[in-house]
Amino acid sequence: MISTQNVIFRSKKLLILIFVLFGAYILYWLSPICQTNLYEEFSNDESESEWIFGSADPGIRLVTATSANHFNEAIRSCRAIAARKESKQWQRGFMIIYNLGDITAAQRRVYSHNCPFVEWRSFDFDRYPSYVRSLKEYRWKPLLVNEVLREASKVFYFDSSVLISPNTSYGFEKTFNEMESNYSTCGFRQYERTHHTMFSATHPAMFRYFDFDIEEAKATEMYGATLFTILRNQASIKIIQKWVDCALAQGCMAPTGHNVHCDSKALGTGAYANCHRYDQAALAILLAQCSHDQSAYAGTSDMYSVNRG
Repeated sequence: MISTQNVIFRSKKLLILIFVLFGAYILYWLSPICQTNLYEEFSNDESESEWIFGSADPGIRLVTATSANHFNEAIRSCRAIAARKESKQWQRGFMIIYNLGDITAAQRRVYSHNCPFVEWRSFDFDRYPSYVRSLKEYRWKPLLVNEVLREASKVFYFDSSVLISPNTSYGFEKTFNEMESNYSTCGFRQYERTHHTMFSATHPAMFRYFDFDIEEAKATEMYGATLFTILRNQASIKIIQKWVDCALAQGCMAPTGHNVHCDSKALGTGAYANCHRYDQAALAILLAQCSHDQSAYAGTSDMYSVNRG
C-alpha cells in the first residue's frame, strides 16, 4: 500500500514538472526562434505584416545580397543604413538580405546585430539551372528581385558595395513616394551613371537576343544596376519577366565570349570596349525599350555612394 507521505511527495514532483514545462513553453513563445516561425507561417497576413514592418505600407522592402568575399562591404553597407534615423523605427523583415551560398552562421549573427531589422534568406540555387551558380554572371539578381516582388509592391535593391548616407535628408520614404509621381512609366528608377554608352559594354549577341537597335545603343547612356527602385505595376512586371527570361537563357545573360574587363580607352570614346555587363546590360536594354526618355526611369541622388572592395 502506498503511504500518504509518498503520495504527497509524488504530487509535489508532478507540480514541479508542470511548472517547468509551463515556463519552457512561455520562454519558447517569447524567443526569436518562435517569432521567426510565426513570421514564416503568417507572412501573407496583412495584420502580421504591419506588425513586422511598422509601416502603413507593409509591401515595402529593402533588398540586398552578399557572398563571403563581399561580406566586409556588406557590413559597411549595413552599418551605414543602421546609422540613419529612420531605421530606428524599422522592425525585423523591413530589409531582406540574401545569402548567396557561403555566408556562415557567425557572419549572419554579426550582420543581424548591426542591422536588427534584417531578415536573412538563402538563395535557392537548386530551383534554377546549374549555370545560375556562377555568381559573376549575375543571373541571381533578377531572380531574387522577382521573388521579392511577389510579396512586395515597392522594392529598393542595392548591391553590398552601396553606402547609404546617414546625413542626407533624401530618405527612403521620399524615394518610394517619388516612384508613383515620377517613375511610374516603367516602374523603375536607376541611380548610378556609368558615363559610357550601352553599346560600349554590351556583348553584341545580347542586342540580337532582344532585337535592339545598335544605333540607339550607341546614343544611350548605360545606368548601373548597382541600385534601383521598383514600383510593381504592369510595366515593371513586364520588364522583370523579360529580365528573368534572359537570366535563365544561358546564351542571353552571358553570351559566348563574354568578358567583364573593359578596354578603358574604348569605353570613353563610345566604341565597343570588348566587355559585357550581364544583368546591367540586359536591364539597360529593357528600360530603353520601355521608354526613349531616360528621365522616365533614371535619376541620380545624393543619398548613396559606392565603395567596392
